[in-house]
Amino acid sequence: MLTTLKALILCVFILVILSLYWAVLFHVEQNSKALKVWIVDFDSQVAPYTTTTPLVGPQLVQTALMQNEMPTHLNFQPKAASDFGFDPMDVRRQVYHQKAWAAIIVNANATTLLRQAVSSGNSSYDPLGIAQVIYVQARDETTYSQ
Repeated sequence: MLTTLKALILCVFILVILSLYWAVLFHVEQNSKALKVWIVDFDSQVAPYTTTTPLVGPQLVQTALMQNEMPTHLNFQPKAASDFGFDPMDVRRQVYHQKAWAAIIVNANATTLLRQAVSSGNSSYDPLGIAQVIYVQARDETTYSQ
């Protein structure tokens, strides 16, 4: 009798936990478009890189905007670097203050570094350095001040 009771309690416990888990995942894909992600293109817009014709930044913005046409996607929104005073730290600050869920910052030297790597055959070039992804995972609300 005791073993049957333990098995019943365990089954009910598992069913409750799994029900909560499935409830959390219900409509995640459909609701993902409510998450605003900024794409801020600093490529060739900040000195000393202003003489270079941007290539990487506009392509990343265009690719992200094409994602908006898919049925389940994040809400990608292009933002001008001038909206942030040409300061990537201001983008970070805005994300921290929950103006957007995340931001993709295209670095100012993205096209310049790519062209230098291609022209000189630089094998140490790291393409991961062309952009930054900024998001706030969790925050202690007691230490938050504006």
